[in-house]
Amino acid sequence: MSLAFAVFIVVAMLAVDSYLKNAPHLGYYPSDATWVAYTNETGKFWQALNATFFSARLRRDGHNPLQQWESDMRASMGLRSTPARWSSWIGRSLVAARGDGGVGVCLRPGLLLRAAEIVGRALGTVSESNGISRYGDWAFTWRDGYLLASHSVSAVVSLRDSSSIIEHGILSESGAAGLRWRAERDGEIMLSPDDGLPLRGWIAAPSAKPDKAQSAASLNRSEIRSPGLAAHLTNTPILTLSGTASESLADFIRYGLTRLPASELVHPVLQELADALPMGWAEPGIPFEFALTHVDTSEGLGIPEMAYLRPLRSPAHTGFPHPGALRQEWGAFTGWIQPHAGEKLSLCAAAYDSIQLLTSQEPLMAELAAALTKSDAVIGHGGELNMTLYWEPCSKLIGELLLSAADRELIRRRNREDIEARYLPYVELLSILGALQVEGVFKESRLEFSGYAAHSEADAPRGSE
Repeated sequence: MSLAFAVFIVVAMLAVDSYLKNAPHLGYYPSDATWVAYTNETGKFWQALNATFFSARLRRDGHNPLQQWESDMRASMGLRSTPARWSSWIGRSLVAARGDGGVGVCLRPGLLLRAAEIVGRALGTVSESNGISRYGDWAFTWRDGYLLASHSVSAVVSLRDSSSIIEHGILSESGAAGLRWRAERDGEIMLSPDDGLPLRGWIAAPSAKPDKAQSAASLNRSEIRSPGLAAHLTNTPILTLSGTASESLADFIRYGLTRLPASELVHPVLQELADALPMGWAEPGIPFEFALTHVDTSEGLGIPEMAYLRPLRSPAHTGFPHPGALRQEWGAFTGWIQPHAGEKLSLCAAAYDSIQLLTSQEPLMAELAAALTKSDAVIGHGGELNMTLYWEPCSKLIGELLLSAADRELIRRRNREDIEARYLPYVELLSILGALQVEGVFKESRLEFSGYAAHSEADAPRGSE
């Protein structure tokens, strides 16, 4: 009888615990939040993320980005942070956000944490003033079954008074997580800790014109039939883009270039190249391929090495309208070269058969012209926007740009030694992720995208093995 009663009590407590953790929405966030991070199953997401090859490599190399946070949690709450303990004590959902009052979190705990609060009040370790409770360095209060907590009282008050919530339906699967931000270009990205780290999301693109872009993509998809510009490169590029040129895409790329790491080093050169390009090179509705193969930071200013491929619509697009351009031939390709800074920066344009090729360096033009002459392909990939970012060369570039920026005191309160010790180990580990692959489409003033953050089966360019 006593055993049956004990079993009943345990089952009843588990049922109550599950009921308390079950929430009508994921949680509240302040209306003035600049970013909001959220998940519907914190423990499950954490556990799945720990099982990925990237996390395993981090642990093997002695890196733990969460070490300081785990130490702080154990010191302030007496709770050793593991996925199972988090789920038992803290609950399933989590919403964290930064507003004007600071960073705060919204949780949906079960019986354990609620019982711990009662014990804390009885022992005097939990105090209360003006409706806000205190436990150590934490300020907290309750709202509709949610625990609102922060090191800042202002952040707790902002959460308590806010009507902004994260709905359950925003995440399509259990154990996924998301990040929403408010900036010059608002956006949101949702990540699943499955193989390849699937992702989806959107970024604001105010000039998007979906009807025009969609029709252009449909008209040109049938004539695009190439394996991709990257397939003709000897070494793995940093970034490849393909799709259909549009005003929306051009605006989005311009914005992205100014947000690159240490963009102060790269953007002036890109602007100079853009000013020198032939008219009509990015004509809306025309399919294209683009590759960023390298960025030279050896002389301070970042000099990009890149190529742009598109169908040849008019002979007028083959030349430069600027004085100083020289006639040049690269095998079957004929065109022009306009020197800017020697071999490292010489804008080249050439055409062969039905394609036009632009590069920022003469050796790259020679390499691609020779490869494309042997190919019967026209131009790359259909759709509005297809992007592949190869993490290995990208991580190398990020490291070089960070060090170059630190040497020129472009990073506040960080010198070269700080970058080498605190950031480069994590930047270098990006190389094991394979490639970021996404496809995007412009819809209702924003770019919607989906793909993989760590796709290990990305097509490797010829010669990269």
